[in-house]
Amino acid sequence: MAHTNHVIVAEDDLGLNKLIQKNLRDTGYTVKGTTSGLETIEYTEQYQDCILVLDYSLADMKGNELIETLMSKQIDIPFIMMTANTDLQVVLEMMKLGAFDYIIKDSNLLELLPRTVNKVVDQLETRSKLTASLEEVKEGEKQYRELIELSPDAILVFHDTNILYSNHQGAVLFGETTEKLTGRSMLDFIDLRYKEDFKGLLEKMENDNMETESSFIQESFHRQDEQVRDIEVKATPISFNGQSATLAIIRDVTERRLTEESLQQSLQEIELLSSAVEKLTIGMVITDPNQKDNPIVYANSHFYELTGYSSEELIGQNCRMLQGEGTDPLSVRDIREAITNSEPISTEILNYRKDGSPFWNELQLTPIYNSSGDLMHYIGLQKDISDRKRAEEEIETMAYYDSLTELPNRRLFLDRLNQALNERIRDGQGLAVIMIDLDRFKIVNDSLGHYAGDIILQDLASRLNHHIRKSDTLARLGGDEFILLIPSITSTGDVNTICRHLQDAMFHPFHVEERIFDLSLSIGISTFPEGGANSNTLIKNADIAMYSSKEQGRNRYQWFTSSMDDMVIEKVNIETSIRKCLANDEFILHYQPKINLETGATYGVEALIRMPSYENGLIPPSSFIPLAEETGLIVSIGKWVLDTACKQNKAWQDKGFAPLRISVNISARQFLQEDIVEQVRQTLNDSGLEPKWLELELTESIIMRDLEDTAEKLQQLKKMGITISIDDFGTGFSSLSYLKNSPVDILKIDQSFLKCIDENDDTNEAIVRAIISLGQSLQMNVIAEGVETEGQLRFLKAEQCNSAQGYLFGVPCDAQAFGEFLKSKKQWFEFK
Repeated sequence: MAHTNHVIVAEDDLGLNKLIQKNLRDTGYTVKGTTSGLETIEYTEQYQDCILVLDYSLADMKGNELIETLMSKQIDIPFIMMTANTDLQVVLEMMKLGAFDYIIKDSNLLELLPRTVNKVVDQLETRSKLTASLEEVKEGEKQYRELIELSPDAILVFHDTNILYSNHQGAVLFGETTEKLTGRSMLDFIDLRYKEDFKGLLEKMENDNMETESSFIQESFHRQDEQVRDIEVKATPISFNGQSATLAIIRDVTERRLTEESLQQSLQEIELLSSAVEKLTIGMVITDPNQKDNPIVYANSHFYELTGYSSEELIGQNCRMLQGEGTDPLSVRDIREAITNSEPISTEILNYRKDGSPFWNELQLTPIYNSSGDLMHYIGLQKDISDRKRAEEEIETMAYYDSLTELPNRRLFLDRLNQALNERIRDGQGLAVIMIDLDRFKIVNDSLGHYAGDIILQDLASRLNHHIRKSDTLARLGGDEFILLIPSITSTGDVNTICRHLQDAMFHPFHVEERIFDLSLSIGISTFPEGGANSNTLIKNADIAMYSSKEQGRNRYQWFTSSMDDMVIEKVNIETSIRKCLANDEFILHYQPKINLETGATYGVEALIRMPSYENGLIPPSSFIPLAEETGLIVSIGKWVLDTACKQNKAWQDKGFAPLRISVNISARQFLQEDIVEQVRQTLNDSGLEPKWLELELTESIIMRDLEDTAEKLQQLKKMGITISIDDFGTGFSSLSYLKNSPVDILKIDQSFLKCIDENDDTNEAIVRAIISLGQSLQMNVIAEGVETEGQLRFLKAEQCNSAQGYLFGVPCDAQAFGEFLKSKKQWFEFK
């Protein structure tokens, strides 16, 4: 057949038929379309110089029936089979009937068909040339061989297994050159393990030739290089150079087989993917944007479980059915914009199940396009993140609210303060920041522990909340410090009224564990813009004003003034001096004698710390110890005092002075150290001082803080031989039952009870008598501190107080001066 550009398309799907016709016309062919087998037969009878593109399954007959009918009419027309069926038996049957190629009717049909027709045209042209060349071979073998070489198929002439002739493609098929192939047995190029199989292929070919004078075989063989090649063989007996031989045209269809296997694998992968999608633990939904209202066309099983809807209720509906009254309109708007713009989107949205229960949905929406770039579907992945959202809410509560009082914390307070500042800057009005501190709260913690303190803080938060407006913000900064934001004020009178209301909240005492605490508030006020232009300044100045309230006697409120800055500067300077003295070992200990009131002898000494100042000389403890306790530096200071006092006492003993018991004050923070007992033991070891020459003074609040822990530590110290005394006795909350069984040796009467003794203050005299009597009844020694007058001394001796210390006996002095004191007779006193 000569080259043709005419194509008949036999396809009963009229729409597809027209698409194929247009596609081939665009390629340059003239096309006739038919929709039935009979119409196709009639047309081919008139126009045999054409190529037939044949659908295997026409409405009135199968493709094989149509070809067999044409063959019975002696019509030999080249054809390409189209089929939606991937059954290889169907393909094989049509290839045996002479199909040049076949095409699967899938999404690639329109792309592959023109190339396939072009290929067939090329093959027809090649076949035409081959036929002409074979006819001319009688006239010249050279022309014959050149034409054969043009064939895309392998062409071999062989007798038995010996190759008499092979074109280039034959050599390619066997993986050799033409020169090596000719004259040799085909078995030489076959894998030794499969030679018998190849012999069977040749025998089958010869048997078919004997029956039909030609044969068509589909087989595979193993080359010597272990490659497996799939072939289609058309063979016919011929006479070659005067001997009988077989002409074989062999097409290598290995790539086609691989394509078919790839197709089968793809189908398996699709099935696997479908199974995986159904087993996903997240919901998947597919919608069709090309249909009205973008309906759901598929959902996996987990999506049904997530939403509570059935397939009948869901398919065909828009996903907006999952929205409800709590769904954020902005999130919905973002999703709609993404769909309008055919863009992917990831978002979190509140959806509702069929039963109305809400759930948080982490949505990932992705557009899906076909190979032509057309939008086909949207895939939505939906994950229930309700648990995570609840956890985030809890974390946010922890981040912005105080866990004890449930009030806003510092972070949230600053957010609201900065927001209020921005509003006041715009409208020119004022606001107020009020710092609130609970007076004497340390007494509660020291006597009953933090659990009782927490109860009072919770009660206080509730009380204060009842005395503020809804627009105000009350926050807890930490410990017993609270802060109040009044976001808008018109006059100072408004603020004064609110502060009085806050103080009214303290009218009733606090009840904890059958104990009653009558507490008060110290309040500091700073206002915008007078007291600061930003949040940090306003809070700092309110804090300064609050401390000013404490210094003026507590239980009051104080407005910030610029002069209060001096107080803050002084605190900073003192803290700097403390740190400098610790770093450079610049602290100084002064020593004050303790006198036995019965003998007049000096039996002990108390170590008292002093801090040097270039401007003011020595600074007394009352000026820096409270700040040291506030900053935590008191722990380092206390260790330094203990180490230095023990070394000094041992130094006096080494100089030959009579041994004295040296007393050292232990702070609450220092005593709370878990290793305080080991610290004391190490200090004694380092200094060489015997434990019996050391006395530790603790306040009532320390001893009553944690009775079990305190008792254990005191017992360990007592076993070492150390003397234990209670300092400032009478100013705290001691338990008589605890004192009775405690390892305490000495009660130290606070000097505040002695100040009015000379003035015949019956109350203070009664208190001192009671303490002396209590100590003696508990087999404890009693010492009075702060004795400054002869009248106080006479009273103490009359009441049989054991010992005393104070300016009457000696002013505290440094180690050298105290050493001189020990040398003199002043250490003995004669009492009148």
